[in-house]
Order: sequence, then C-alpha cells, then structure tokens
Amino acid sequence: MGVAVQVHRILDRIPRFAHLLRRRPTLPLLLMGARITAVRYGLWRYAATRAPRPKAGPSPLFRDLDVTAACAVLDAHGFCGGLDLPPALVREIRDFAEQTPCYGNFDRGLAFLPAAQPDWERRSGRPIIIGHYFEQISRCGAIGALCADPALRGLAAAYLHARPRLIRARLWWSFPSADAHLRLMHLASQSYFHADIDDWRSLKFFFYLTDVDGEAGPHRYIRGSHRRKSLAHQLSLTAGKSPQQIARVYRPDDIITVHGAAGTGFAEDPFVFHTGTRAGSRRRLMLEIHYGISAPVSDHFFGEPIPRGNADLAAQIACLDRGVAWQPA
Repeated sequence: MGVAVQVHRILDRIPRFAHLLRRRPTLPLLLMGARITAVRYGLWRYAATRAPRPKAGPSPLFRDLDVTAACAVLDAHGFCGGLDLPPALVREIRDFAEQTPCYGNFDRGLAFLPAAQPDWERRSGRPIIIGHYFEQISRCGAIGALCADPALRGLAAAYLHARPRLIRARLWWSFPSADAHLRLMHLASQSYFHADIDDWRSLKFFFYLTDVDGEAGPHRYIRGSHRRKSLAHQLSLTAGKSPQQIARVYRPDDIITVHGAAGTGFAEDPFVFHTGTRAGSRRRLMLEIHYGISAPVSDHFFGEPIPRGNADLAAQIACLDRGVAWQPA
C-alpha cells in the first residue's frame, strides 16, 4: 500500500511539475538537491549572499514579535508559535471564506459555498475533503495586508538571511468526509508526513481561522526534522513518509500536534516533516503564506496544482515584493 500511494502521489503531480519545469528550468536540480541537507544548506547560503535582506518594521498586528528569539526557536525546532491574529481580522477572512464559493478537491467544476459541502458530496457522488479559493483570495484585503505585513516579512528575512520572495498564498477548508480514500487524502497532503521542496530555503506562516482540536484536522510536525533526517529519507525519490516510516526514525515526543483557537498563528520551516490530519467531525479553515529566496513562478501563486494564467498575478506579486499590500479588485 505504501508503494502504491507513493506512485499515485508522483503521478498526480506530474502535470504540475511539467508546467513548472517550462518556467523554471532549474527545477530538477532543486527537486534532487534540496532534499539532501548539506546540498540544500550550501546552495541556500550561496543564494542568500546575493540579496540584501530588509529588517522587521513596525506592525499593528505583531507588536510583541521578537524576531531574534523566533529565529532561534525556528533554527532549533523548525516551528515557532505566538503569531496570533486579532479577532477582527479573523472575522474578516472567515466572512470572506463563508460567502465565497470554494473549489472542491482542486476541481473548478466543484464550486460551492462551504456550508453546502455535504450536499455537494451527495450530488457529485464522491468525497470532497478540501476546498481551495485559488485566485479569489485577491479580493480579500485582509489576506493582502498579512502577506505584506512588515513583521512577518522581517521574520522571514531574518530566517532566510535574504530578501523574502512570496512563493504563494492560499486559503482552504478541510472538510469531514466519511468516504475519503487514501489517494485523495494524499493529494490533499493529509495524514502523510512530507517535506516541501519549493526552494533552497523557505518559511511558511500558517493561521487557523476556525477553532482546531483533534476533530478539526490539526496540523502536525516532527520537531527538529528540518535539521536531522536519516540518509534514507534524504535520498528517497519522494518527500512523503508514512507514519510507520516516521516512527522508525523519530521519538514519539517529537511528533507534535498543534491545537488552537481561531486566530492561532505559527511559522514553520517547510523542510520539517509535517502534515495536515483528516478532519473528523468539524471543518477547518486555514491560511498559508509562503516566503522563499527565489523568484516565484508568476502563475503558480495561489497553490493550484495545475496553474492557470492570470493577468493580475504579476502586479500583485510585484506589490508584495515591495512589501505593499495589494488592493482588492
């Protein structure tokens, strides 16, 4: 079963990789080299010396953020909490998500309001465990402001030792579904530990926009695994690992589950092994903001597995590259 899942995982991502390869010819080098810790570290240090990094500026959202202390925790554990959002901002993003159709299982033919997910499961005759918003998040000013927040950008710059480049922002629901099958869960990056290889070094910010406990699909990560991976894991052709493979290498105390109220925010080095878990009885809304050191592919901004062109993306990315929030259309 493990081998079959890995094969399906690769096949599901071939269209995305083929598209990205045409726009980023160095992608094979990244996919092969970045999974090896020493190679990734060396090429990151080389790239980091070529770009000046900004300092953290004043932020109305994260006034108490200690960038130096946060970087130390990230270096040691690959994870840092304490980036909580104010209730008003949570409500603004949540209201946008509740009132805007999302796309189920990455399929633009399955567009529905989140509350209607059970009806759409029955109507379509298939499980729907995830709902993305893709480029629609450009209409939410609160998300644009977060992407340009000087404190988050300053923390990213300090951790990356380089000017942070926005790789992507995405907003999505995880839905309960009794009939979800293993291949679909892996397509949605659920319940299978993996490390993201999008750049030589990058940093993600995650924000829970609903209350998240064990029944709402909490995030999990392996503490310290961005620094210490077994050689077999580094040389593996796939970044994903089953719970059994993880248990053979890491201590149970290092497998951390992140619960939190709506507004809970945290930063994570995506090279740490991590996963979203399957939603039980309650749905989860989550926002991800991802910074790296390389220029992003302009039409792969919202986390869509098969990117689509959008004339507004280049302008939005240019704004965020300057630390200026985009204005909703």
